[in-house]
Amino acid sequence: VPASSAKLLEDDKLKEIMISDIGAEVLLARLKQSILSCKEFANFVKKRASAEADHYQSLKKLSRQSRESIKKPECRQGTFLAQFDKVVNINDKLFDVGQSFVTKLIIMNDELVELANSTAKSRKTIKESHTRHEKLLIDAEQLAEKAKHKYDGLCEDLEKVKIGDPTKNKFGFKTTKSTPQHEEELQRKVTSADGDYKQKVLTAQRLRSELINMRRPETSKELQELTLACDAAMSFQLQRYASLHEILALNNGFVISPLKPTLPSGSTVSSNPSLKEIAAKIDNEKDFFDGVIGPGRSKRLNRPSIQYRQHPSLTKSYPSASSSFSYINGSRTTQPTTSTMTSSSSPPQSIMSASTAGARFPPGTSVSTATAATNINNNNINNSSIGPGHLLSSIPVFGTPLEEILDAEAATVPRIVFQCTQAIDNFGLEVEGIYRTSGNSKQIDEIKALFDSDSSSVDLLNPSNNLNDIHAVAAALKLYFRSLPDPLFTHELYNEFLEGAKLTDDIARRDAIHGAINQLPDANYTTLRYLIFHLHRVQEREAVNRMSAGNLGIIWGPTLLGADNENVEHMAAMGKVVETVIASAYVIFDAD
Repeated sequence: VPASSAKLLEDDKLKEIMISDIGAEVLLARLKQSILSCKEFANFVKKRASAEADHYQSLKKLSRQSRESIKKPECRQGTFLAQFDKVVNINDKLFDVGQSFVTKLIIMNDELVELANSTAKSRKTIKESHTRHEKLLIDAEQLAEKAKHKYDGLCEDLEKVKIGDPTKNKFGFKTTKSTPQHEEELQRKVTSADGDYKQKVLTAQRLRSELINMRRPETSKELQELTLACDAAMSFQLQRYASLHEILALNNGFVISPLKPTLPSGSTVSSNPSLKEIAAKIDNEKDFFDGVIGPGRSKRLNRPSIQYRQHPSLTKSYPSASSSFSYINGSRTTQPTTSTMTSSSSPPQSIMSASTAGARFPPGTSVSTATAATNINNNNINNSSIGPGHLLSSIPVFGTPLEEILDAEAATVPRIVFQCTQAIDNFGLEVEGIYRTSGNSKQIDEIKALFDSDSSSVDLLNPSNNLNDIHAVAAALKLYFRSLPDPLFTHELYNEFLEGAKLTDDIARRDAIHGAINQLPDANYTTLRYLIFHLHRVQEREAVNRMSAGNLGIIWGPTLLGADNENVEHMAAMGKVVETVIASAYVIFDAD
């Protein structure tokens, strides 16, 4: 407290007011002001801590998403990526500094709330004690006042008797007592009332003296000390609040630009680079060189020049016995010698026929379905990493976490997903109501049992008499995803997907769902990508199978998000999530 202000507490006028009849009332009102100010201060600190926590959480989320997005091969690589990653790391350090600041604000809020509550409790105790003593004095003064009225009334009656009352026997009533007797009786009453009056006045005077000389000074002192203690604590917390901001700014500065210790010789010791130094290390020329030279190493720079080649029928020339042979996709093709080699932009017919011959189709399958199956078979051959591995697993497929299945099968997509989608691509793309119509329950159970016992031996591309219902295959695939302990879209991201689905703008909704998909674990991401491209092929045949992206979303939404089917609003949002992903499959996922 400043020296000039401390003397004010010894002011005589202040002391006079504090021990007056209104002193306690004034001090209680002043203390209440401090308590209310303390509560408002605590509320401000609490809201500030909440706002800072939200800010730093958003900063951390932004850093994570930006780091994942910029590392995609479509973005610039090289020194820019490396330095950008370091800049984001500094943002993460700023998050740690901010979290410490938020924690201290929360502690400060708790202390201010405790200060306000304890002060209010003490104020209530002092007020009750003061009110009790004040009431004793007021009651005593009221009793003394009543005794005075009684005493005065008896004295007036006695005086009337002594001088004679002209109204006596005015109406002719007879009195039972003579005047001397009446006067003697009144004298006794006056004497008794006088003693009672004196006693009550003495009691009131004693209580007032005790209140003024002892009770009020004690109460005033307690209220003064309690008020000053509360005010001092609030002043300390406000100074602490200011210090926390200084520490926050200082620590942020050290993170952004660390101090460089200076040696006695005057040189500086190398330390962590500053944010500005990190950004200055980007080598644009090197990134340009690496970005252009990289694809040149893996791709043919120029097409071969076109040359005139006379047809063999005109020259009567035939392949010699020294011609070499190679096998492509199981088909043998003639590879001419150097002297007769020609360039071609399309694969040999033998390759296409071999691929087509390898797929079996049930009666009634259209040519377009067969063509789609051929394309899928070729894709599977060219992209063997998508297909399941050949490791045998003793664990059941249904109900086992996705990561464990992929580890056991040494694949990026579970074998059951691979087999079921292959079968539907081959036999079910043009089947009306695929995924909507219920399948044969016995065949569904049999498919489940086959995969649970030995998934590597199941081949749904060769249907048998026991397994010939394509709807059962579709139902088994949905059953598999429903049985996952953690849904494909994960419980953790459930709310984020639903919030994205509620957006009315198509682009904003797609981008929000895309951002949530990028946060999925690798196993979930690769499986979802494979499944969505399959569902996209299904909805492309909507004119035949009557399964649009919206219909597929309604069916697959609860299956992939794993939510309570009783919430109608959530059901609609889940369907919207899957519908959006199917419709934007080639925007959200890389088709390569």
